[in-house]
Amino acid sequence: MHKYIHIFPDEKSVDYVVENCEAIAPQQHIYAIRNATSPFKHVQNTLAKAYALEQILKLANNPNVAYVYLHFLKEDALKFVKQYKGKAKLIWVFWGADGYILPKLDKISLLPKSKKLDEKARNPWYFLGLKKIALRINNSLKAKALQQALQKISYCATWVKSDYALIKPYAPHIEYINFSNYHIHQLVNTSVEVNTTENKHIFLGNSGYAPNNHIEAIEWLKAINNPLPILAPMSYGNKAYISLAKNEIKQHTKSFNCLETFVTKDKYHEILAASKAVFLNHTRQQAAGNALAALWFGIPLIMNAQSPLYKTFERWGLKLFTCQTSSSIENVFLSLEEHQANKSILEHELGKDKLKQMYKDLLFIQ
Repeated sequence: MHKYIHIFPDEKSVDYVVENCEAIAPQQHIYAIRNATSPFKHVQNTLAKAYALEQILKLANNPNVAYVYLHFLKEDALKFVKQYKGKAKLIWVFWGADGYILPKLDKISLLPKSKKLDEKARNPWYFLGLKKIALRINNSLKAKALQQALQKISYCATWVKSDYALIKPYAPHIEYINFSNYHIHQLVNTSVEVNTTENKHIFLGNSGYAPNNHIEAIEWLKAINNPLPILAPMSYGNKAYISLAKNEIKQHTKSFNCLETFVTKDKYHEILAASKAVFLNHTRQQAAGNALAALWFGIPLIMNAQSPLYKTFERWGLKLFTCQTSSSIENVFLSLEEHQANKSILEHELGKDKLKQMYKDLLFIQ
């Protein structure tokens, strides 16, 4: 007898969710993966299956099903919510990008100069003709579909409570569940050795996408007379934007390297751990993995104070820095005591024991 249904847009995070849910409430779940075919490439467990939307709707209408979990609220999940007529409670496991298509929220990701670079990276005819109009219409339809779906959703599950605060005005009835798919030791390779004497560069951003706001970031570093080389990971992203961003960054700094090749997670964390500081200039919730790794390794983390992720970290009591208040890279420094305090906070908020409680709270909703 199945009490819970989980709907995933792809194979990411499925094994983690299955392992934790089965440990707490075994043999009571249906794990439905959309946009995937068996055999799966990344899913190792045998409980998750590929389902068509019609199959999921039929299963969810069973009166024994009490809760449906929407792991990332994208097109397929929105279609499910629209067509669902059953009585189960709907829980949105909010990742971040799935909520930023809402009106006004879709405009907070880009700072002015990075926005111009993003527009330049697109085909110039795109912004002069019918394609631009089509994009606006399409985004408007997606935002409307999400707003309609929110009216049928009962809970929003995320560990970034500031993200929940952003979507709350669109659906005041939605209640909050503190939840993460992973604990800190799954998000970060916590066994990485950190040698602070080797820290020689600024690690900038997390990808080759415009919401990194590279241009404003590099201008800020230049304004505070940063003497250190810049290393920007851009192994994925918009190729045209990456090319333009690299050229723009080189005009503002004498020493710049771009990490464009894919490396393993362990190697990536080794590179990050060799940084003097990590600078994430996002104004929306993004690059949480990089942020958590920096905090765990004791690498000073500089963020944009507008970021919901920064606001959550600040609420937790973590020691970090902002580009709005820091005036010198030399002042961006963590003492041993501050580093240990940060690790203790991360263990408290995202540790293994906390994760178990999060999954219990997700499944045993009061």
